[in-house]
Amino acid sequence: MEYNKRFKGESRNALYSRIRQRTQKDMMELTEQAASIHNNTHRSIQASTSSVVTTYNRDPQQSGLVSDYLQENHAASNVFSPTPKQSAEKQTDTNSDLVHLSTFDNPLCDEDYNYWSLSESDTDSDTDLDITEGSDSIELKLKTWGNQFSITHSALNNLLVILRLYFLTLPKDATTLLGTKKTYQISKCGNGEYFHYGIETAVEHILKDSNSENLEQVQLQFNVDGLPLHKSSNSQFWPILCQLAIPLISGPFVVGLYSGPTKPPVTFLNDFVSELKRLQTHGISVQSNKVKVNILNFVCDAPARAFIKCVKSHSGYSSCEKCSQRGEWEGKVIFPEVDCPLRTDDQFDRKEDEDHHLPNTSSPLENLAIGMVSQFPLDPMHLLYLGVTRRLLMAWLKGPLSVRLPAATVTNVSNFLLQLGQHIPSEFARKPRALSEIDRWKATEFRLFLCYVGPVTVSKFVKDDIYKHFMLLFTAITILSRRDLCSSLNSYAAKLLTIFVKGVEELYSRGDLVYNIHGLVHLAGDVEHYGPLETFSSFKFENKLKSIKKLVRKPQYPLQQVIRRLSEQNQQNLTDLKPKDRSNCKLSHQHCQGPTLPHCQGTQYRGLQLNNMVVKVGKRDGCVMLRNQTIAIVQNIVSTPEGDFLLYTKFETSSDYFNYPVPSSKLNIYRLSHHQNTPLYIAKPGDIFCKYMLLPVEMDQPNEYAGFPLLHN
Repeated sequence: MEYNKRFKGESRNALYSRIRQRTQKDMMELTEQAASIHNNTHRSIQASTSSVVTTYNRDPQQSGLVSDYLQENHAASNVFSPTPKQSAEKQTDTNSDLVHLSTFDNPLCDEDYNYWSLSESDTDSDTDLDITEGSDSIELKLKTWGNQFSITHSALNNLLVILRLYFLTLPKDATTLLGTKKTYQISKCGNGEYFHYGIETAVEHILKDSNSENLEQVQLQFNVDGLPLHKSSNSQFWPILCQLAIPLISGPFVVGLYSGPTKPPVTFLNDFVSELKRLQTHGISVQSNKVKVNILNFVCDAPARAFIKCVKSHSGYSSCEKCSQRGEWEGKVIFPEVDCPLRTDDQFDRKEDEDHHLPNTSSPLENLAIGMVSQFPLDPMHLLYLGVTRRLLMAWLKGPLSVRLPAATVTNVSNFLLQLGQHIPSEFARKPRALSEIDRWKATEFRLFLCYVGPVTVSKFVKDDIYKHFMLLFTAITILSRRDLCSSLNSYAAKLLTIFVKGVEELYSRGDLVYNIHGLVHLAGDVEHYGPLETFSSFKFENKLKSIKKLVRKPQYPLQQVIRRLSEQNQQNLTDLKPKDRSNCKLSHQHCQGPTLPHCQGTQYRGLQLNNMVVKVGKRDGCVMLRNQTIAIVQNIVSTPEGDFLLYTKFETSSDYFNYPVPSSKLNIYRLSHHQNTPLYIAKPGDIFCKYMLLPVEMDQPNEYAGFPLLHN
């Protein structure tokens, strides 16, 4: 029976495994045969050439022997063959002939010679050194490529079989190439398993790469969350993630990872707490410098916070983590009060409110020197965007008749949102989608609606009282998201949120005063402690969770798979942890189409990157506010010997886009009018203060826009 057909009783997996092994064996035999043939051929060429050279040196009149020999025996190779003119020169000049003959010591072309040099172990030429360096380079490139695109080991093994024909220094196995970790200690934890990566090693590496010799202390931000792996099973991860928040020079990295069919016991945090407690006491040594380790906060969603703190979940009567209010039952637990006494860290440690804590259970985190109330901020991603904003939109679609939108209006809203997609800047990976797909909207889409698209859309299609109620939330969140306003206007934003929460009962229903709506009352307090909303949002951690899930390639042994994949990606991960490049200006997309000015001539570009800001020619990505408060549209970017310059046009008129609850100009939001035939002005990239999003006020008025400063770049 042929080897690629199934035997009786043989499974498909066994068949595929047997075929793969047979194929690899055949490829290896072919490789060895090819290498043997090439070596023998090379030796015969060298022996024949040396004998011909000796004969030629004895009798210069036989100058044509070498070329004739090579042409007859190696016509298929790229062999150096003298032209008739060169042969004639050799007959007239013996010294010249000897010089030309020295090149026959390596009778193959450069490409073939490089290959033969690799196959000879006793060669000491400079070319061999270059090839050795090249082979090291190809090994590093293969490793980077394999990690970047998650290439499987079987695919890499087959590729290595082919490449070793040309690069014999490459390893035979993918695990050797990638540096796969093969030994690791996994501990039993509840119904699952746990592996602890550690904090100290990663932080030390980050600080060394960032050249932080004079750094005295660091502040760490942590995240704990559940991650389901498959829809068809209960298999799940519970990663412990960490980010170096102050100074902000790293992305999140894995500290510990639990894998099992159920939620882990809270004791899975013990190894993490032990190491963190030691680091709080002794610090970290970085290049003979002692760096103090502090905990900034824990950023988690409501169920994860309740789990690691061992308190009542968000559906409990005493579940509010910030105040002592006891909820009421309205078909669900609601929190109608907005001014109840706040909880303190001391009260939590003493467990004064027994209804708030789980009975006979204590959190391992209580052994750390942290505030169990103050250092657990409410996560804006889940509370605000996936919670409050989604609840408002669902009420407009399926809520009480007093706030529900007619079907025709919903269609108009969806069409308008889709049309706005072409105006969304490149910083936003997701464009607006129709309301019919709201069940699949992501948190970034709800954030885009609340902070940018909402005011333009809501003003057209909902009642005035609902619009004003929505603008209370929009204004407060805009203030709390801006670093220049979140401190000075914090108390004002808190008042707006309190009014908004009270208005929910009046406009919607008392039953809507759930945990997320009530949490808005405490959001300004967390901003006062930790800065703008994005500084304690879990967006960055959710992205890391997504990348961890992609490392699982099959359902068996998921924890072991992640350990191995992370060990393979160690160099790439540490590269991601290095400080971001914050060079002043990078130009891109050269062109020559203008416009230019007579006194500003040079190389023209369509785009530039300034720190984390991308600016391109045009309205979509080219609207910026300069430091002199001018709102401009970049028309061209010119690089001259004197420096880089922006050629821009101004808006003809600007006014308040809305007046409730405050004039929009107080938030740098304007109604703008622009026409094409306006003069050009010059500015430098360093004059840019922030980037703007331009949204058309009316689709039939292409020159009338609402301008919103970007909050999240």
